Amino acid sequence: MTVIEDCLDIIRLQGKEAPDLDTLTLDDQDTFDIFCKGDTDGVFQVESSGMRKYLRMLRPSCFEDIIAMLALYRPAHSVPVWLMSSLNVSTAKSK
Repeated sequence: MTVIEDCLDIIRLQGKEAPDLDTLTLDDQDTFDIFCKGDTDGVFQVESSGMRKYLRMLRPSCFEDIIAMLALYRPAHSVPVWLMSSLNVSTAKSK
């Protein structure tokens, strides 16, 4: 949390209004568009090439989609099975 507070302080020092983290919504379509494109360089836990590939495939439309990706990607890379199932691909099989 110290890093986040430091970032908010830097924003304020630049004369800008820092976001209120307690009131951020979890349904910002612009943010989902960024994730759908896999444009996540520098975004903690979703910047690897594998995560970006799966984000482009899934095209997350809700926060829960991103939570599932994070939970399933590590440690066993269970994303492909879940992704195919969530996309209703008939070849999805549980391993």
